[in-house]
Amino acid sequence: MLGCVHWKTSEIYHKGRYADAEPLYKRLLAIKEKALGLDHPDVGASLNDLAAVCHHQGRYADAEPLVKRALAIREKALGPDHPYVGASLTTLAVLYYDQVLLGLWFGKR
Repeated sequence: MLGCVHWKTSEIYHKGRYADAEPLYKRLLAIKEKALGLDHPDVGASLNDLAAVCHHQGRYADAEPLVKRALAIREKALGPDHPYVGASLTTLAVLYYDQVLLGLWFGKR
């Protein structure tokens, strides 16, 4: 069941309908936290997805704590060399990179 909901939410996200995808990702996160526990790797995946939604809406301050929590969960559960840890590190790096680019673009340092 959750797989179907995640697939549909991902489809909405990939169409650029971030505002529509966000409440669905939040609901998936809440369900996973309740069913699997706060430190389960699937919770980390949902946090990473939600961070990406915030990032694409330019809400960097909202995205950062989500991806940091995802990274912490994934490192603890999967180890520092797991590819999913790398995915969260990449999400965080791109988030920081985009903030720097926007700062340079608009003359903020």
